[in-house]
Amino acid sequence: MCDSDCALVAIIIIGVIPIPLFCVGIPLWVIGASYNSNRLWHSLVALPIFSDNSIPPTQFFISEQNYSSIDFNDTVNFTVDIDRYDLGYKGFYLLHNMWGFHIDADLYVGDELIYSTIVQQNVNASEEYKPLTRHPILELDTYGGSLKKIRFSDNIFWISCPLPTLITQSNNIEPNCNTRYGYPMVIDGNYSVNFFMDPINDTYDFSQVTFIFRKSFFVPYDYVNIPEVYIIMFDNKTKNGFFYAGVSLTSIALALLAIFVVSLFLFCILS
Repeated sequence: MCDSDCALVAIIIIGVIPIPLFCVGIPLWVIGASYNSNRLWHSLVALPIFSDNSIPPTQFFISEQNYSSIDFNDTVNFTVDIDRYDLGYKGFYLLHNMWGFHIDADLYVGDELIYSTIVQQNVNASEEYKPLTRHPILELDTYGGSLKKIRFSDNIFWISCPLPTLITQSNNIEPNCNTRYGYPMVIDGNYSVNFFMDPINDTYDFSQVTFIFRKSFFVPYDYVNIPEVYIIMFDNKTKNGFFYAGVSLTSIALALLAIFVVSLFLFCILS
C-alpha cells in the first residue's frame, strides 16, 4: 500500500514543481528577450556627402569636398582611430535621414582588406521598394536605448568627422570634430538604421580602421532637412542572464511536466 501511495505522492510533487518554475522562468524569459544590452562606440562617424548640384539635388555623393561638379567616379578613403578593444565585436551600421543609397565600400586594417560590401536600397523605380521606418534618434527600435548611454546631453551626441560634410559644416563644428572622440552636436531629425558591415574578427590587432568608398551616393528623403549619414559601431547583444535563466527554468519545467504526465498515465494504468 505504501509503495502505491509513495509513488502517487512522488508523482504529485513532480507535477507541482513546474508551477513555480513556470512562474519565474517565463517572466525572466520575456524580460530577457526584450532587454537591450547593446553597446555602441562613443562617437558617430559622419560620412562626407555633398550634392550633385542639380536643382533640386537628386543625389548626394560620398566625396572629399564640395566640388562645383562632383564626379560619380570619386573614390574616398578615410581612417577612424579605434582599436580592437574599443571596437570589440561591434558591427557597422548606417544611421541616416535619406530615402535610398548605393554603397560600394571596403574596410581595411592596415594594408589588409577585411571586407568588401555593396549595399543598395530604393535607388531607382525598377527595384523593389523597401519601406523605411523613421524615428527620432532616441526612439529607434533596438538602438535608441543604447544611444541614450553615449549622448552628451539630451539630443546632443559626439560626432566625429574624418572629412568635411554638409551637416558638420552647417553646425560649425569643423575642424573640432576631426578628432578621435569628435565634438558635441545636436541630432534632432528622424532617422533610419541599415546594416553595413559585419564585426571584425577579434584575431586582428589594430589601432585604426580605414574605409574606402567607390561610386557611393544617397537619394534624399526630402528637400527640407540637411542630409545626414553616420557610421555607428554597434554590438548587438540582446541576450543576457535573465534570458538564459528564463529559458533554462522554463525548459526544466516543461521536462518535469512531461515526466508528470507520463508517470500519472502509467500509474493509472498499473493501479
